Amino acid sequence: MQHLTDSLGDQRINVGLAVSPCNPPTDPTAFHGFPARRGYQITQDFIVEPDGSERNRDYASFMQEWLFFGLILTAVRTDGKPFITCEQLISGDYITTEPLSKALDDWEEYEARNQSGIEYRMIQTEYVLERARQVIRKNCAVRDSKVLYSKDTRYPKYLSDESALSLMTVGEALSAAKKRIMENAKVNISGWHADDDAGWGPPYWVFRRMNSDKRDERWCPRAMYLLKGQLGANATLMLAAYRRCEHSDRMTGSRHDNCVPSDCKVVDRDEHIDHCTGCEKHGPPMHEILRLLRTPVHDLGTEITFLIPLLVFEGPEDHPQLRVEAQQPSKTYAAISHVWSDGWGNEEENKLTLCRLRFIRARIQDASGKDRRDIPFWMDTLVVPVDKTVLSLRKIAIGQITNVFEGSSFTIVLDNGLLSMPTGGKPAEEAMGILPSRWMRRLWTLQEAFLSHKILLAFERRGRNERDMIDFDHLDLELAKGTSSVANAFDRAVRNQLLSQLMGNERADRKHFKRVRRESERGAILVASAWSAARWRTTGNPAHEVLAIATLLGLDYKGTKIEDAGLEEDPNPTFLNELVRDFWITFDEQFRSAIPPGLIFLPGRKIEGFEGFGWAPRTWLSAHEIDYPDPLSTTRFPTSLDKTAGLRVQYPGFLLHTQKRKTILGVDENLGKFTFPIDRGLTEWYSVQPADKNSSSHIEAYLRSESPLAIIISRPRPRTSKHEIGLLVEVYKTTRLKKQNGLGGPASSDTTFFCQVIHRVHIWREMTRQYTVGHGNITQFSSFPEDRSFRNIVCGASPEHDDCLCIGEALEEYQEWYVDGYRNRRSKAFRRSDLDHDNGGSLKTTRSELQMSKRHPTWPTTLKTWQTMKGKINKTFRR
Repeated sequence: MQHLTDSLGDQRINVGLAVSPCNPPTDPTAFHGFPARRGYQITQDFIVEPDGSERNRDYASFMQEWLFFGLILTAVRTDGKPFITCEQLISGDYITTEPLSKALDDWEEYEARNQSGIEYRMIQTEYVLERARQVIRKNCAVRDSKVLYSKDTRYPKYLSDESALSLMTVGEALSAAKKRIMENAKVNISGWHADDDAGWGPPYWVFRRMNSDKRDERWCPRAMYLLKGQLGANATLMLAAYRRCEHSDRMTGSRHDNCVPSDCKVVDRDEHIDHCTGCEKHGPPMHEILRLLRTPVHDLGTEITFLIPLLVFEGPEDHPQLRVEAQQPSKTYAAISHVWSDGWGNEEENKLTLCRLRFIRARIQDASGKDRRDIPFWMDTLVVPVDKTVLSLRKIAIGQITNVFEGSSFTIVLDNGLLSMPTGGKPAEEAMGILPSRWMRRLWTLQEAFLSHKILLAFERRGRNERDMIDFDHLDLELAKGTSSVANAFDRAVRNQLLSQLMGNERADRKHFKRVRRESERGAILVASAWSAARWRTTGNPAHEVLAIATLLGLDYKGTKIEDAGLEEDPNPTFLNELVRDFWITFDEQFRSAIPPGLIFLPGRKIEGFEGFGWAPRTWLSAHEIDYPDPLSTTRFPTSLDKTAGLRVQYPGFLLHTQKRKTILGVDENLGKFTFPIDRGLTEWYSVQPADKNSSSHIEAYLRSESPLAIIISRPRPRTSKHEIGLLVEVYKTTRLKKQNGLGGPASSDTTFFCQVIHRVHIWREMTRQYTVGHGNITQFSSFPEDRSFRNIVCGASPEHDDCLCIGEALEEYQEWYVDGYRNRRSKAFRRSDLDHDNGGSLKTTRSELQMSKRHPTWPTTLKTWQTMKGKINKTFRR
């Protein structure tokens, strides 16, 4: 894997040459037919199996010849021949990718000079790469901690972990190169290229080492879980993260023996650093801080605010003292962002040990410039009062966080893991040290980073004139330089991950405008970006989650429950539900029509006890991988919030018709899989199964209800390559309200469905022959199949099988829904005629009241502007 050296430094892993002689395919026709030439077949599920002929070569040889040599030579080529030879990829008894970087650059240069026919060439390459990816992911990647190949040489499907890893990293490099070429040539043929950017892994080579039998080398289960979630199936990123952190006790070692995937149990209890064995704790004069927090500031008759306390070091280096002063406009000061559990926090008093204070002072001096001045700074541990007798002042101090970080000249990041790592590597290496750090796992640090003008990440201390702090924006610039070359496209993946985890694009926008913009179109992008960055983070107090995110988004939450979130030490479930409800009400008031509709598809528990908010996730810290397609990247139309009916969204879907509800809902608390057609030709069938394992407490209510069932999907016509996310819902009311969607597009559906969510589902189109040949033509009954699904629909189900009948009715692409959580009292008998008339009465809101409560969309009023905004959202999530 020498092709990664340019970005990551030495990633040399010896991969043995398994095939000799080597005669791989070099064009798409030969590539797709190659398995049969070697005595193998690829099943519909992409599993590699012998075809029973005598031609088959051993499994390891075949996989390497086809998916290493063959894939490179077929993809990286002109119309006539490859840019690289088989011999160049062999070094003695091993394979090598050292010449691959130059070949990729030659490929890019050729395509840049020869634009004629590039669309067709890229489509051919796409088919080759996509087939290879599906085969490699199915046969070589880890699934449920297992792989399909054997690591025992005695078994027919023997394959080394190193060989499997090489197939993944090479495939990812080729995919990245092809994507770069298409972007440079501005090739974008809708529907002809995969929209799933997931990697080619994950690799067992990495997970085997993380789960080492040696306790000192075994990784923390929580760190493993988060890395797998953050980096997904990208084998190259997983390899880079492992190599960067494999010797860090933050990730490995026996002290993680009690850790579990949901929680790292290790807390650094040592209050001292820099080999200090014992020193006293010191803090600022709190009476001065409290005095400033009580001192009001009147700004031209607007809302009253209070002075912000800052601290200044003074006195000798070995015994620093802290002086308190008020923040002054345009005066330079620093902010400290840190990992509380690393010993930089103190829940008992506003003090830190002298050794830590000396360390902070030195870092501030390093960052202040050549004169190494003692400039003022702010740190929550020392400034936010912990004394429970002054809770009102604590509330004021917490409310100042936005202004503190927005006004600071720079923010210094303190993370003990980073403080043990040296700088000086390649940009991607340094970034891969930051990505898995604990600082990147805490929620409060996300909003501190987002609000900061300049972020300096402190690494291992070096000499006074040596670089030991990394400027995040400078690192981002260096990574961006690497993306100018196809051969260094890996830098793009690292940069995208870093920006995604720190809301980099939205932070740049905030820095440019010096504020969080309140335009409606920005609101949806902000929420989507914040959810993507927050989902892998944690906070010690669940009430702090809403407070931190509200602060990050710049919401004015005075007068709501959120204002008291920082004071609750052990919040009860009702209070947490109230917090989330107040958050969305406040957000909707300040970012009109901007609640992202994709929120209805997100996993996890929803708000309980408040009608109209059962669509809203109770937590953003779901630690859940992004569903496909990403619900928050497929924003379609503006939304509106009705505090009784729920969130109004526009999505396509299917209305389901069945004789017995257990066809769809299952029995005995098992909500199972079902399949249905959507037209009389019986050529378009979809299968559905629950997306989550948790059973519902409403199963009896589901089965008793006579209200119809439907499925909401995030885009029309789900694909076949990957299961797509959707919602199974119960429609308890409909209205007919003719209206425009406000975007200059077609009128929205004249029937509005009021529904309540049963559960999330995965849906996909069935493409096996029995579901695509069609049997809806009555002249074809002589060849009618034995399959019961077809017979039940065309001829009627027998009494013993009448629970197997289900058909679907495709709804318009812009179907309007009001979505809420499930409430038993809403379920009622439903008639088909209800679709032609209002069937109100099950809600307190009358039709006229509903019309009055609907807020007119205030997002862009022209289709062109709206499409531009959607493009920005999609670009944000094209990671």
